[in-house]
Amino acid sequence: MVKSPEEVVLLERSSDLIECSVDAMYRTARPGVRESEVYAWMLWEQVANGGDMPTLLSWLSGPWGRMSQRLLQATTRVLQNDDMNFNEIESRYGGYCAQQVQPMCLGRIPAQRVIRLTSQVSGSQVGTRDMRLETHEGGSYGAAS
Repeated sequence: MVKSPEEVVLLERSSDLIECSVDAMYRTARPGVRESEVYAWMLWEQVANGGDMPTLLSWLSGPWGRMSQRLLQATTRVLQNDDMNFNEIESRYGGYCAQQVQPMCLGRIPAQRVIRLTSQVSGSQVGTRDMRLETHEGGSYGAAS
């Protein structure tokens, strides 16, 4: 679906709000801090910067290889050194929604995971290599190959 220039601006603003949440996660997530505190600051950033509610922030955190199911709200569990956090961050602005996944590790990443992550990044780069943003008639934008 082709978006108008006005819609693109709203989507970009929604994406900017996700970056505010990511910044909050990196500022606040430390061993000894409760998951729920990090989660709250991530949502606070969106609201404080004009984001619409409701929104979605799914959360999965814990030691590598010992995480359970994805939650739609963080627990009061205290973050530990070498914990991994997987999430899906959604933001809404002016009724338009953006989503992003931004994993984070509190410490070192195990060697076997580095190999897998490197392979995933390489695969992602190959998959997006030929994608580009193209201008369509009327100044609207969309992905084109």
